[in-house]
Amino acid sequence: MLLSPELFAKATGGGVFRKGVWRGNRTHDRWDIYDTLTSEVHAASDHAAIYADIDWER
Repeated sequence: MLLSPELFAKATGGGVFRKGVWRGNRTHDRWDIYDTLTSEVHAASDHAAIYADIDWER
């Protein structure tokens, strides 16, 4: 994720949301997935969402 210097100064955190991404059996670094995600065909996407926490008061 690219942020302008001004926006980066207001960032307090962020991460990757993978709960709807199928991880497969050979994934080494396993992440939490939805309990209802029992097959690859049920995956929301093969792209995880990235997010930034912004403190607009900073």
